[in-house]
Amino acid sequence: MSTLKVVAKLANVSVSTVSKYLNDDIKVKEETKIRIESALKRANYTKIPKQKRYHSKSIAIVLPEIANTKFSVLVNYMLDEATAKGYTVMTFTTKNSSANETMIVDEIIQMGVAGAILITEPQGKPSNENLLKLDNAGVAVATVNRDFFKNDFASVCNDYYNTIKDVIYHFYSNGHKRIGFMLGWEKQSGNKEIFRAIDEVQKELEFNYDIKDNIYYTDYNKIKYRLALDYLKNKDVDAVFTINDLMALELLKSMKSHKLFYPDDLAIIALTDNDNFDLLEVSAMDTDSIMMAKIAVKAVFDVLLGNPMDKYQVVRTKLVARSSSMPKPY
Repeated sequence: MSTLKVVAKLANVSVSTVSKYLNDDIKVKEETKIRIESALKRANYTKIPKQKRYHSKSIAIVLPEIANTKFSVLVNYMLDEATAKGYTVMTFTTKNSSANETMIVDEIIQMGVAGAILITEPQGKPSNENLLKLDNAGVAVATVNRDFFKNDFASVCNDYYNTIKDVIYHFYSNGHKRIGFMLGWEKQSGNKEIFRAIDEVQKELEFNYDIKDNIYYTDYNKIKYRLALDYLKNKDVDAVFTINDLMALELLKSMKSHKLFYPDDLAIIALTDNDNFDLLEVSAMDTDSIMMAKIAVKAVFDVLLGNPMDKYQVVRTKLVARSSSMPKPY
């Protein structure tokens, strides 16, 4: 199946314009209509009838990986919410590959699913092309932690902006002044909110260095997780925030092998669900996966039923402070 991007290029219009035209969401000039129709024929683009979704009782959930407990918790709650409404749920993993996501999207369109929930974007390359393809095929779409800005799709995101501000304030108030970050991809869409928060707080607190110089991009690669400690210590970092729990676990393993301890040598806060690090006494920014799952599933059904909805919703995280981010003993 040709992509909307190909059709848009042939018609010399935006991908969004093609999608909206195919869904009868906008009226275009006769000249533009002729160009789009010609491009559709040249690209041999096949449109699946939008009505098909109303005859399906299944929802697809597309996520990067299962190993990340934040994702598995989200899927479990989504499963509960959807099955309670009489729908079956299918899960697909992209293995953080944009090519895999495209293949999965094509597959679930052919399967005729009613709705799809896509969790984060693969390979840190924000793109709405697969979302537009699903919408054009009549699939109700919602995203989780994927589009950190308002657009035409139902989206629920963690509040990265206030999360990062809370993390920096907490570290700073406990005497940790050399702060570092373990993030995913450099071009991930949520990073803009992270950078905005860092810039504001470090200006307010008058840091004598740029915190963004202490960001370690892991590309969600376990080998890079294990190399993070050396990078952070070379930067004289004494506190670190990890964007997921797997990063924190690998960091803890590295610290143990180097006979380092928290918070004496390195303070840690992880973005995760609260209970995941209770026994390890690691501080967490609780992501409230239950709320995010409920919002995402409700959004899909609101789209299916044509109900009014808030297309962009933000869920605040909550700091659960434990031993790993307490003040250093003196």
